[in-house]
Amino acid sequence: MFEKQGYCLKSFVMALLSSFAICSHFAAVQDPDFSLPDLFYLGNRSDMLLAAVALCVLFVWYGKQVGRTDRVDKAGIVLSFLFSAVLVVGRAFTVNDVTYGVYGTFDTMIGSWQRCLFTVLVFAGLWIALYYGVRFLFEKLDALRGRADAEESLSDCGKAVHSRITRLSFFLQEHSPWSYMALFALSWLPYIIVFFPGTIYVDGAYQLRQFFGADPYTGHHPLATTLLLGSLVQVGKALGSDSIGIFLYVALQTLLVSYACARIVECIRKLAPGQRWIAVACVVFFAFVPVWGGAVVSVKKDALFYAAFGMLVVSVFELAKRCSSGERARKRDYVRLFLLALAVSLIRNEGSLVACAILCCFGLYLIILKQSRRQSVFLAGLAICVVLSYGIGYKTVLMGALDAENGSISEALAIPLQQTARYWIAAPEDVTDSISEGVSRVLDTSGLVESVYNPQISDNIKFGFFHKEYGAGDLLAFARSYIEMGSTHPVLFAEAFVDQTLGWWYPELYGDPDHAVSGMGLWQLTPAPDVYGEVVDSSLAFQETGAVNAFVSLIDCFAYVPGIGMLVYPAVYLWLLAFLAAYLVRAGEKRKLVMILPFALNFLICIASPANGLTRYAVPIMMVCGILIAFTLGEEGESASAMHR
Repeated sequence: MFEKQGYCLKSFVMALLSSFAICSHFAAVQDPDFSLPDLFYLGNRSDMLLAAVALCVLFVWYGKQVGRTDRVDKAGIVLSFLFSAVLVVGRAFTVNDVTYGVYGTFDTMIGSWQRCLFTVLVFAGLWIALYYGVRFLFEKLDALRGRADAEESLSDCGKAVHSRITRLSFFLQEHSPWSYMALFALSWLPYIIVFFPGTIYVDGAYQLRQFFGADPYTGHHPLATTLLLGSLVQVGKALGSDSIGIFLYVALQTLLVSYACARIVECIRKLAPGQRWIAVACVVFFAFVPVWGGAVVSVKKDALFYAAFGMLVVSVFELAKRCSSGERARKRDYVRLFLLALAVSLIRNEGSLVACAILCCFGLYLIILKQSRRQSVFLAGLAICVVLSYGIGYKTVLMGALDAENGSISEALAIPLQQTARYWIAAPEDVTDSISEGVSRVLDTSGLVESVYNPQISDNIKFGFFHKEYGAGDLLAFARSYIEMGSTHPVLFAEAFVDQTLGWWYPELYGDPDHAVSGMGLWQLTPAPDVYGEVVDSSLAFQETGAVNAFVSLIDCFAYVPGIGMLVYPAVYLWLLAFLAAYLVRAGEKRKLVMILPFALNFLICIASPANGLTRYAVPIMMVCGILIAFTLGEEGESASAMHR
């Protein structure tokens, strides 16, 4: 009896601390330092007691369900620790809307002993809540993988839901990918109708200007999509209307993206035939989340990359499934992989890096499975061929034929440029002659003032201050100055890094959901006729009528919907990758981690990009997350299972 009472008391204390952490918020640095009573008042929202009671009930129920309350889950501890740290830092840096002249700072967390105590309590409460949440999900996934029939041990309500999912999954199995493709295209039809013939945003507008000679060609945008878009608009002109060409591009995007989504659903069914819910969830995800309809009507470089990337991932994972079952790759498999990897490289500037990483990690996975080394050598050779084809065929031949300018390296220096600007503004007294000399080799430092520095996006710095002409010596001098600045003010550099990358790893941006949706270019439905009006009929863009504006407002509201609104936040998918990786370590299937590495690399590229939390950059990962879940939960095949027993 006393043991039971002690466990209930322990659960209530943990629930009280967790509810305090969940309901609390940090105070701005500009506010007077709060006292201890103020500290607890911040967490004492009207819903805190209700949250504490609810969490207490959940903790007690969970302990009875698993029956192993004393067992320590090491993977859960580490993962929940990382998640809690991310949430604490993210909350502290979003006290105010970070913008021109307003910066995030660690002083919000550790500026005084009261703030330190507050931070520790919030962190501890989040750690407890997240540990139990992560461990609960781990247990449920174990149960799903360990049951031949997922309907066993479910409640009556769970059995009813499972029965409906099963019927829907059988319905999906009876239809080919062409049926899924038609379903997705039909789901996106309202977007195509409302925004007919398509919306040309800034990126697409500049590509059209290059094709029609208003601007010189540049490698800032992939030349392959520039030529394709311009050619289709040229066809439309020949047929009597620029709108025809724009609609042809939208139709091509719809065709390719819907087919890629359909093949993803089919791939999921092959990877995890016993986990029907994954395929069903992906069908709903592709059909109803506004990402996809908005992507296909927006005339720019991204949608074609989504399709090529999705098809490459499908081909790799389907081949991995076959190889783990003892089959051998065929020549046409290698040809398909090469063509898809080359397409990924041509359609996105950093695509060659991602494509080669996917192929190389696939080869390493086959080596771990002790498959034929010859297959791994072929895959490594394919990666090399992709790099050579891209470097010689695209960078040398195509760009040379079009006399195109190379893209600026400033695209890859977004974080160092932002940190340098922050240093220049926040610590001008520490700008030594050696620092000034090195930085001025690549930046025009005369105009670096607070009014031009936006902590969340580097466009102002890279476009307005980075020199167009620079050499290797200039970059080396800047690197030396950068190291000197970082060693002088490491905290300042860390704060600039957090502000610049927050949107990629902090998922609680509910205060400004537009930051992750239309405001940051998810579908970019606002046309730019002032940019493309010289070369294309500006009247071809959709007219902003009351109905159109109402539709835009409706889809923008998606990010506000509790729970499912987070599906458009990039950080959620980084968390998903971390969760899957921790689960694989916990399950003793570390060899599968190799296949997840390329997608982590994709996120690192996003973090290094000039934009902060730009959802359309994370869409490739969003697109294939169902495959990663299915691969994590699915069986590798008889030969692989026998080898690793």
